Amino acid sequence: MTEQQIELLAELQRLAMACSTQTGTRAYHSVQGWPDCGVWSEVRIIRDAGDPPRLDTVVEITADGIEMCVMTTPTIETLSEQRDALAEWIAANRKEEAT
Repeated sequence: MTEQQIELLAELQRLAMACSTQTGTRAYHSVQGWPDCGVWSEVRIIRDAGDPPRLDTVVEITADGIEMCVMTTPTIETLSEQRDALAEWIAANRKEEAT
């Protein structure tokens, strides 16, 4: 894994926390390490009442630093795409600011 990938994982964590605050919607970013030194980065924006997630992506980073889609959202294959999708969703769904 590269330093840039580590920074992207940290940025995804910050965005997931900001998502809940800025949109009022539950979101999380999970990082799972695997015995072969691979890592999965999972981002979900959760709907209420058991409906399917609004965003559900899992990207694998291999020990060699190769990024690929694991499941669910085949159009998102990299950490950068995961970050961009989350940031765009936040921007489109931000709560109105008090005036």
